Amino acid sequence: MSLENASQGSCMGASQIDMMPQLSVRDPLGPTTKKWHPKIASRIKSSLEAPKKRTCSYCQGLGHYATSCLKRKADESLQDT
Repeated sequence: MSLENASQGSCMGASQIDMMPQLSVRDPLGPTTKKWHPKIASRIKSSLEAPKKRTCSYCQGLGHYATSCLKRKADESLQDT
């Protein structure tokens, strides 16, 4: 197509928008995952690394968390009565 034919085609009312193919953008089907945060920890811990000790934030005791703290449950039962 020569330059003269191209300029005549644009003058005849055919806009560039009409000539562009129609694109449709769809929403993703499911939830997307973040690429920088894996779902499962895949890091292999070394044998020199000590395991974390569970400490309670309520009584500062070792071996349990505040959700299963016996002291907290006893204190809450005293407050309810």
